[in-house]
Amino acid sequence: TCALPICVPVAPLSMISDVDSPMIETATISISAGYRADEDTLEFDSMDEVSAAFSGGTLFMAGPATHVKFQQFIRGVRYRNLSDKPNEGPRNLSYSVSDGDQSSEVQTRPITVTAVNDAPQIVTSAGRADYFTSQPVSIDAGFTIEDVDSTTIQSATVRISGGFSEGQDWLKFT
Repeated sequence: TCALPICVPVAPLSMISDVDSPMIETATISISAGYRADEDTLEFDSMDEVSAAFSGGTLFMAGPATHVKFQQFIRGVRYRNLSDKPNEGPRNLSYSVSDGDQSSEVQTRPITVTAVNDAPQIVTSAGRADYFTSQPVSIDAGFTIEDVDSTTIQSATVRISGGFSEGQDWLKFT
C-alpha cells in the first residue's frame, strides 16, 4: 500500500522461472547505484512463505518458496524516498534470485527521482478573534506557515472574507 510520500512498485510485471527446480531459496533487490541511506528504502508486505529484511540498500528475501510465491512477493516490493528534498537523479535497482544451486543473471531497472515542490501549509489556532474597542487585536497569535521543502515564502494574502465594512474594517501589519 502506497501513501505519502509516494512510493513506486519496483517490479510489477516480474517473471521468475527455473526449468530444473520448483523452488526458489533466496532473492535480492539492491539499490545498486545512487543509493542514499537517509532517503531510499524498499518496502514490502509480509508473506508467510518468504521472509525479508531491508538493510544497507538491499532487500534480502529467503524461502524456500515456489516461483509463483517469490514472483508475487517481488511484484509487491515498492521504492520510497523518505526525503521532502530528495537528491534528484537516477537509482539503479538490481535483481537476482537463486534456487540454492545457481543464481540468476542480475537484472537492472532504473528509477529516476524527481523532487516535487510541496505547497506551504497554514496552521491556525482554535477559536476566533473578538473585537470590542477601537484598539487593534491580534487576529491569530498562534498562526504559523510551514513549508517542508523551502525556508522562503514568496508572498501571502490576508483578507477579511465575510462581514467586511468599507471604511470601518482594516488590517494593520506590525
